[in-house]
Amino acid sequence: MARAGLLDGRAATTLWILSHEFTRRFPGVELRRGVLFVEDGPILTSAGLSAGIDLCLHMVRCDYGAAVAHATARLVVAAPARPGGQPHIVEPRCRPSAERRWPRPGPGP
Repeated sequence: MARAGLLDGRAATTLWILSHEFTRRFPGVELRRGVLFVEDGPILTSAGLSAGIDLCLHMVRCDYGAAVAHATARLVVAAPARPGGQPHIVEPRCRPSAERRWPRPGPGP
C-alpha cells in the first residue's frame, strides 16, 4: 500500500523489524511503532500476521459487537484482545478501554 502511495499522509504500522526500512523508503507515511494495528479512515494496517488477526477481530467487534468478536476469537483460537500490553490505534467509535504496550525486543542472539 505504501509503494502504491495509498499511505501517503496517513498513519500506518508494520512489523517492528521492518520499521526503520519502512521509514526510510516511505517518509510520507506517519509510522506508528509498537502498536498492533492502525486504522486511519478507510485504510487499515497491521504489524504482522498475528496482529492481522487482531485487526480482523477489531473489525468484527466494531461492526457486530464484542459478543460476536469473542465468539469468533474462540473459533479461531485467538484472544479477542491480547493481554500482553499492546496498544491499539482505532477510530473513536470503537476505542478499547485500556492502552497496551508491546515489550521492546531484546538484543539479538
